[in-house]
Amino acid sequence: MGNMICPVCNFSIQKEKTSSIVYPPRKGQSKNLFEFIYFCPGCHVGVAAPALTDHEIDQLYIDGDYWNSQKGQDLSPNMFPGQYAMSECRMRFVEAFIPKDKLVSILDVGAGHGFLGDLALSKMRFCMGKYAVVEKDRFYREALTNVWKGRSKIEFKAWEDIKDAAGDFDLIILSHVLEHVNDPKRMLQQAAAFLNEGGLLLVDVPHQDYLFKEDVSPHVLFYDPSNLRKLVKESGLKVIALECFGRSRARLSRGQRNPALRKILEHIVYKLRSILPLALTKRFFHWYFQGDKPNPDGVWIRAVLTKV
Repeated sequence: MGNMICPVCNFSIQKEKTSSIVYPPRKGQSKNLFEFIYFCPGCHVGVAAPALTDHEIDQLYIDGDYWNSQKGQDLSPNMFPGQYAMSECRMRFVEAFIPKDKLVSILDVGAGHGFLGDLALSKMRFCMGKYAVVEKDRFYREALTNVWKGRSKIEFKAWEDIKDAAGDFDLIILSHVLEHVNDPKRMLQQAAAFLNEGGLLLVDVPHQDYLFKEDVSPHVLFYDPSNLRKLVKESGLKVIALECFGRSRARLSRGQRNPALRKILEHIVYKLRSILPLALTKRFFHWYFQGDKPNPDGVWIRAVLTKV
């Protein structure tokens, strides 16, 4: 069956000898991209197999497969209140480590809707003077460019690949990026190369989401706090803060606490989101996800890093 090399600790993963599970079926798709998740005996990170090449992974996003269902829609926070609410949680986490009123330049890798930039511009206690994004999906990259070019006081740049990026930044965001790449050490090191002295890296990844989500595609890596800390150390960076947040994975996987009722409420709020006030829908999704609630068994791992 062959061996794999762990992308976190470089341990040899012998497929026929290590623990594994079947990769959750891809929702709405006839064919899975992956068949199994193998767990490294050295650090227990989960690795999807068979492996896709970097080019194949890139094409999923360049071709628009990842965001395809949202193209042509209104990309405002009102239409995606759940994503916007979670973006607030992530920005509030890193905000605590940035001096009040500091003028901050931000590089947002895998920017998607650009909600993190919107929040940094208008809702945080620090000030933003420059916002740059790396986004492989051309539709989102162009949409963000059209939005930000009208904000004349903010310098804006957009690139398809982090290799094309340029400049120095006070805050670099990797929100739900490291679970999508074959070589997370290289990604962290590439990002950190753009940090100013004393700059910060914000990382957010799912906490072993194969345990509680029906569809985890196209995630290629599955982290817990221990192996994420090891990844940071192996990348030559330092953890300032690392915590888990959100509802309990165990309760979600066992279907506890009236999940059916929560799902019904989510469906109703989502259907009515275009006519409901954003403040109301955000409040609902903050309750629904509990994204600001520290929880050792929470569904997200959030970290602030810096150079050693």
